[in-house]
Order: sequence, then C-alpha cells, then structure tokens
Amino acid sequence: MEERVQTQLKNQFLRRGRWTMLGLLALVYLFSLAVSYWFNRSLNNPAFYAGFLMFVQLMIMVCAKWILKWGNYYVLQISQILVTVLMAFIMQNPTGSFSLLIGTIPVLVIEDIPLGGFHGRFLISEVIWVYAIGILVIGAITEPLLSVFYLLEAIVAVALLTYYYYKPVYENNYKTLQLQQMNSELDFAYQKVEQLTVAEERQKVARDLHDTLTQDLVGISMELAIMDGYAANDQPDKVIEQLHHVQQLTTQSIKESRAMIDDYRNVTPENATVGLRLRILEQTALIQAKYGLTTKVAISEDIVLSGELLVDVVRMVTEALMNVVKHAEISEAKVSAVQKGRDLIISVENHGKPFPEKAKTPAGHFGLKGMRERAQHHGGDIQILSLPDTGTVVRIRVKMEAKS
Repeated sequence: MEERVQTQLKNQFLRRGRWTMLGLLALVYLFSLAVSYWFNRSLNNPAFYAGFLMFVQLMIMVCAKWILKWGNYYVLQISQILVTVLMAFIMQNPTGSFSLLIGTIPVLVIEDIPLGGFHGRFLISEVIWVYAIGILVIGAITEPLLSVFYLLEAIVAVALLTYYYYKPVYENNYKTLQLQQMNSELDFAYQKVEQLTVAEERQKVARDLHDTLTQDLVGISMELAIMDGYAANDQPDKVIEQLHHVQQLTTQSIKESRAMIDDYRNVTPENATVGLRLRILEQTALIQAKYGLTTKVAISEDIVLSGELLVDVVRMVTEALMNVVKHAEISEAKVSAVQKGRDLIISVENHGKPFPEKAKTPAGHFGLKGMRERAQHHGGDIQILSLPDTGTVVRIRVKMEAKS
C-alpha cells in the first residue's frame, strides 16, 4: 500500500505541480533580471536572450512523466540544471547569474521530495548537492572570498528553509492519502463480505463487525499514523505516549470482540429490559476515551428497550457518533431521544463540518447502509439533515416493539 500511495502522490505532483514549478522558475528568472538591474542600473541583451531557454524548461516539465518512465529521476534533475547553468552563462552578469543559480535550488528541492524518495541523512539527492557545491566553486574562482561566504549562506538558507517547510506539507498529504486508502480498503473488504452474505443472519454478523471491530481498526490505524509522524519528527516521548494509547485501544477492541461473541452465544431475552440512557452513556464514554469526542446525552431514564432492539439502537447511535469523529472535525456532539406513541426517535447532532454528499448514499457509506437496514428491521428508517451553517443531524426512527 505504501508504494501505491507514493505513486499516487508522484502522479498528482506531475499532473498539478509541474506548472507551479515552471512558474517558480519563471519568477526566479525575472528576479535575477531585477537584481541585475538593481545593482548595475542596466541590462544587457544576453540577459534577455537567456529567457528563451525557459521554453526548454517548459518542454522538460511537460515531458517529465515520460522522462521518469523511460529514464532515471536524476535525468530530469540534470536536464533542468544544465539548462539553468546555460541560462546563467548566457546572462553574462555575475549578480543575475548567481541569483538564477541559487534561486533554482528551491525548485529542485520541492521536486526531489515527492519524486526522488527518501535520501536518508543526506536529506536531498546527490545531484542537488553537487549542483550547490558547483555554484560555490564557480563563486570561489570568479568572486572575492567574502562573496563566497555570502553564496554559502544563501545556498544553505534557501535549501534548508525549502526542505523543512515543504517536507511536513508532503508528509501530511501522504498521511491523509494513506488513511483514505486504508478506509477505502476497509470499505471494499466490507463490500466483499456483504456480497458473500446470502442470509439475514450473515448480514447481521457483517453489520456487527463493521460497527465494532472495523471501527476499532480504523481508530488504531489513525493512531498509528500519528505515531509515525512523531517518529519521523524525532519525538520519542510522544511516540511512547502514543504507543501506550494504541495498546489501550487494542486491549479495548479485544474486550469488545469477546463481548460480541458472548452476545451471539447468550442471546438477551426479549423480556429483559435495560435503560437506553445507561447503554448510550457507556458507549459515549468509550468513544470519548478513544477519540476525544465529548457527547451530551439527553435521554429520559424512563425509555427502556430489550433484546435485539436495544443492541441495534445502541450500534446505530455508535455508528453515527463515529461518523462525527471521521467527518465533522469537531469535538462535541449530542444524543437525544423522544418517544412518540410506539415510535422512538433518536437524534445525533453536531455543529461541525457537513456530512459528505457522496457518503449519504448507500453506495458511498456502508456504515449508513447498515444503520438503515437495522432501522428498517424494526419498522423504521434513518434521515440525514446536513447544512453548511448548522452541522448535521442523523435522525433514527424505530418501533418500540421489536420485529417478531
């Protein structure tokens, strides 16, 4: 999966980022012209002639995908460097030439992070190191010693600032894409399970697995991704703290899996009623401990349910709260319930980011499909109300008497 994520990020960069890189190269060239004029109060014709080579840079960026496909990544870097050096040579102006040479370094560094891969302690590719050293050598030959020190400072500052600014951006994109890939694979796995389910009891098992074990696995994968980020940033204390949290989540997941197995072995009698408020409070406490979501519960203690209806209502509410964790980008929610005749109406509200439109359809979100199946099994249904300014309300309606 890691290789697929890297390939996808690389393709995204080649599709969208190459025009940004070309724009940066053009800005660097214009900046070198401005610096030349500022220090010399004049511009020679060769400085403008060098601009024609920007067309060559354009062709390199357009053909970057094919260069990487048929050749080594270094071929792309060396091609850009050779054109840049030729432009600097044609300019025949030391100030403008060195501005162009140094200004190209950020472009090379930004390209190197998604396209070049991991370089270990060297941070960037050997080609960029050779290019930077070459600039210093040319400066030592043609300029005074003090100017060489200025060149060194400029090269180090530009390279490090670019690397340490863009690297976290790339890593965040990588983690986001990785989590999306993992969630897609989990949904795909659930879809395959559903396709193989031919009996109602098997469908029930599939829904229960999604609402318990799969949710826990998603939570654990999110925590591991955070721990990986701490490790990459050399924060051992945070890694250890996160590891303990993952261990707690894993232990809790094992307990819940065993409890689910016990539920199948020991079916709750239909006449054994339990207060809904108590069960919902237990679930919201678990979700708060795992994911930091604080939930206000407004349910009367007089509402009691039994058997399969109680289990299904609790799991529907849990799924709705997990959707708040995954999509709403907020740390607070509310669960309320009212009884109208034989109907029980439960509302799960949040004032965060609206629920994705694609996820509202059965094909877009298997958890919601499972919720709807549970509600319909008890003579009800679910409704999703989502507005940009007010947040999202998931309304669950069931009959108080379980389906016979």
